[in-house]
Amino acid sequence: MLEKVIKNFNLSVPPRELQNKDPKVVLQVVMSRWLPLAETIMSMVVTCMPDPVAAQSVRISRLLPKRELTEVEIVLNSDVVIEAEHVRKCVEACDSSDGAPCVAFVSKMFAVSSKIIPQRDHHSMGKGAESDECFLAFARIFSGILRSGQKVFLLSALYNPLKDEAIQKHIQEAEIQSLYLMIGQGLKPIFVASTGNVVAIQGLGQHILKSATLSSTRNCWPFSIMMFQVAPTLRVAIEPSDPADMGALMKGLRLLNRANPFVEVTFSSRGEQVLAAAGEVHLERCIKDLKEIFAKVSLEVSPPLVFYRESVEGEGTTFLDNLKALPSAEDHSKWEMSREGPCH
Repeated sequence: MLEKVIKNFNLSVPPRELQNKDPKVVLQVVMSRWLPLAETIMSMVVTCMPDPVAAQSVRISRLLPKRELTEVEIVLNSDVVIEAEHVRKCVEACDSSDGAPCVAFVSKMFAVSSKIIPQRDHHSMGKGAESDECFLAFARIFSGILRSGQKVFLLSALYNPLKDEAIQKHIQEAEIQSLYLMIGQGLKPIFVASTGNVVAIQGLGQHILKSATLSSTRNCWPFSIMMFQVAPTLRVAIEPSDPADMGALMKGLRLLNRANPFVEVTFSSRGEQVLAAAGEVHLERCIKDLKEIFAKVSLEVSPPLVFYRESVEGEGTTFLDNLKALPSAEDHSKWEMSREGPCH
């Protein structure tokens, strides 16, 4: 059967690879020659995925929804409202002209070794430089043009351009030191990136914890908060093998929390440091990053922690109200008392 497939599709498969005793390996070799995974996925992306202009007109309602403002707010802040609406229309149209306001969204911060960053600046590595790690911002440009050396405003999800007190709390100004095009595991320095591109930005490590909106103007609404479909459910308690390394572990947990937006670090009632991950594979990766990159200490990891909680439920609108409405104790038997212990 495989020989027929090789002949019909004119595949070049070395005979030595076809002599493997494992049929799965042989099938994988033939399929990789017929439909290489990288080329197949790339061709499907080009064929099926919409271009940035068409995609943003559909996503704008979720990424940058229209704000419901009162007439008083519109009258008192007419200039701000007009400019903010202009920014939103530029994002919706995927405007890449020079005059369009620059708007980008940083979805996460990721750590890379400072040794692989080309033309790195030792004075701009931020806090990660202490552990030979540099945090870069993973960003997508939605409007305008982003340039190396440009100053932008960093807007948190709670920023409101109409309120003066919010301007002081939820907005920062920073300079983009370097832009990089991500090619596999490498970084290619670039000076200009236009709308629709995904880039890595250096120089924002001290300003962004996990995500933020970048804008060339203050009068811009922030992007909506990223919503995850699931929550971290697998929890373990971690501690250093040597108590003297507790400071290094605390620092490593802070760095891991920034680099992995899905991680949760909490303290239990018994004073344990609890690390929550999405699953077993995710947890293994987090522990490995702590040991080898962020904390660089030996760790003791507990078995998965399971929390039991009990509750009482009744059918109906409100259990207590329905219970009071029952005329006698005999009718109480109509209610089912359920006892459950969910695992978190």
